[in-house]
Amino acid sequence: MNYIKIDNISKSYSIKIFSDLHFTFEQKKPCAVTGPNGSGKSTLINILSLKFLPDAGVIKYVHAGTEINEKRSSSVTGIVSPYFNPYEEMNMRQTAQFVSFGNAGKLKSICDNYRIFHINENEKFGNLSEGFKQRAKICLAFTDDVQFLLLDEPFNSLDEEGRLILENFIEKKSDCVIVTASNDKNETGFCSEELNLG
Repeated sequence: MNYIKIDNISKSYSIKIFSDLHFTFEQKKPCAVTGPNGSGKSTLINILSLKFLPDAGVIKYVHAGTEINEKRSSSVTGIVSPYFNPYEEMNMRQTAQFVSFGNAGKLKSICDNYRIFHINENEKFGNLSEGFKQRAKICLAFTDDVQFLLLDEPFNSLDEEGRLILENFIEKKSDCVIVTASNDKNETGFCSEELNLG
C-alpha cells in the first residue's frame, strides 16, 4: 500500500496560507486539491514534493507499506509544476540523462514518452514553446518507476492532442498515488477524492 499522509501541516508567508491540515492521499484514489486563488494549492504541492518546508507538521511517504526517507521518496515521485523547470540550456536527451541518475530503465521510459509527445531529443528546453515545455515536464514525470504523482494544473498550455495524451498517461498510472491541484472540473474528473483548501 502506498500513501502520503500529512498531519498538522501549516504554512504562512506574510499571511497564513493554511493551518492544521490533515489528509491521507491514497493509492488508487486520485485526489483533487481545490480552493480559491491564494488558498495554497500550489504551496501544498510544493510541500508534498519536499521543495518547500511547512512551518509545522509532518509529511509521511509510505511505499509498499514501509515509510521511506526523502531521498527514496524523491526517486519514485513525478512532479509537473510551473515551479519545476529543467535547465534551459540542456537539450531534452541531456535532461533525460540528468534526471535518470544512471537508471537505464528510467531513461528509456522518458525517451519513450518523448516519442509519444513528439518531442525532439536534440531541442533545448529553453527553445521549446510553452505547450511543448509542458509536454516535456509530463514526459519527465510519468516514468515507469514512479509511484507518486504531484500535478499542479498539468493541463495548462496543452493543445487538444496534448490533453488527450496526458489523460491516457494518467489512466495508465491509476494505481499510483495521484494529487492534482486545479479548480477546473474538466481536469479533475478522474479524481475520486477532494481536499478543498477554501
